[in-house]
Amino acid sequence: MSEFSKLTAFISEAMSKRRFLSIFTGAAAASFTRQSASQAATGNAETEKQTFGTMPATFIGRVPRESLPQHMQKSWDRANELHGDTTYVETFGNAPEVYDWYNNDYYKKIFYSGRIDDRVMQLVRLRLANVHGCAFCNRGDKIAAREAGVPEEQITSLEDYENGPFTEKEKAALALADVMVLTNPKGMLTKRIYDRARAHFSDGELMELGVNMAVLCGMAKFLFAYDLVEKEDYCPFL
Repeated sequence: MSEFSKLTAFISEAMSKRRFLSIFTGAAAASFTRQSASQAATGNAETEKQTFGTMPATFIGRVPRESLPQHMQKSWDRANELHGDTTYVETFGNAPEVYDWYNNDYYKKIFYSGRIDDRVMQLVRLRLANVHGCAFCNRGDKIAAREAGVPEEQITSLEDYENGPFTEKEKAALALADVMVLTNPKGMLTKRIYDRARAHFSDGELMELGVNMAVLCGMAKFLFAYDLVEKEDYCPFL
């Protein structure tokens, strides 16, 4: 082999080794970066979880009672009497228009529209609150359910509603709630569930039920994520 051929072979071998080393070190660095990021994310999540308790401890600023609009001061008084905690109202003091939308536009125009039996709506809302483990919600929703005429036997039998003192219509609505609940991320309106519900509700009513449950579940996620309300000891999001 000529000197030129030897030199060419040497350079080719060196370049090949360099490319391999570059690829290997690059892959190793990427793997280390991904692993470090994963460990950091896991560590942060664990740290945050350790500080997440049943009582609210949000980072959102609180508006004192005396600085709230008058109608929200009344809400503050009710919250203090019922829950012994006013975080929900005080934090919403930062956005009173949103607070009013939720209570006036959503609740008065949609939840209490009268297009769906109020007792059914109350049972569905209470079922969602029970499963989500929202102590703040459970406390207020039970009062509203009783005022709507829901018997105590039904309120205490929601955990096993299929075998409880409920009508077939109420059971069908509660089965829909189990499709929508936050703990069932893969819940779907299957043909069986639809046929069961369709025997008691029109498609329009099913759409309205679905939107109501979507708002309630979305609100629950917001309340938990922002840590604005008291949770039950069994809350699955603690």
